[in-house]
Amino acid sequence: MTDSDIPGGREIKRALRTLLLEGTAESVREELLCHPLRRLVSPLIGMFCDRQDDVRWRAVTALGMVTDALARENMEEARVVMRRLMWTLNDESGGIGWGAPEAMGEITAVNSLLAGEYHRILCSYVSEEGNFLEHEILQRGALWGLCRLAEADPEKVTPALPDVRSHLRSTDPVKQGLALLFAARAGDEAARPQAQALTGSTHPFTLYTGWEFTPTTVGDQARKLLDA
Repeated sequence: MTDSDIPGGREIKRALRTLLLEGTAESVREELLCHPLRRLVSPLIGMFCDRQDDVRWRAVTALGMVTDALARENMEEARVVMRRLMWTLNDESGGIGWGAPEAMGEITAVNSLLAGEYHRILCSYVSEEGNFLEHEILQRGALWGLCRLAEADPEKVTPALPDVRSHLRSTDPVKQGLALLFAARAGDEAARPQAQALTGSTHPFTLYTGWEFTPTTVGDQARKLLDA
């Protein structure tokens, strides 16, 4: 992707989409950071609705890269990105916010300063006393985002422990599996009895692990938690 590839609008989105499909995480990072960061934000957020899983999820990772770099240049610009993601999850926005909780989790995982400012808001998306996300797909997104932050800084997700634990009783294997992964990363000892009961579950789901996808099952995640 050269400078001439990103004049704006459709051209930048097309160039970014190709980059995400064909590049590695490291090559994408190097390429993105060679360009004006602010101009990459809107196209990446737009790709959260792409028809291909590879593009949607890698756009989340790429926005984390871009926002982390923005924060190092100008923290207020990075806050603008976070507020924009939060706005898309607000009923008043008129949108649904696809990909926003995942992106917030990714950004807070890669930038500790933004994590310090926004981790409680991310945690609030799984709390019925907070900003609970009603849509099932957004709930999955919030759980993935919390898993990602827990991987980087387990202490930041402490407020969400009981709320995420409640998803171990979900009938959705994706939410169950993510809740188990979260418990393992966050060190939630209180989740172990419920995890024990799920070790025999063969319900499959696919886990995005940073750039690639890993097939797994609820039982696999339960056993990993118990072995942790």
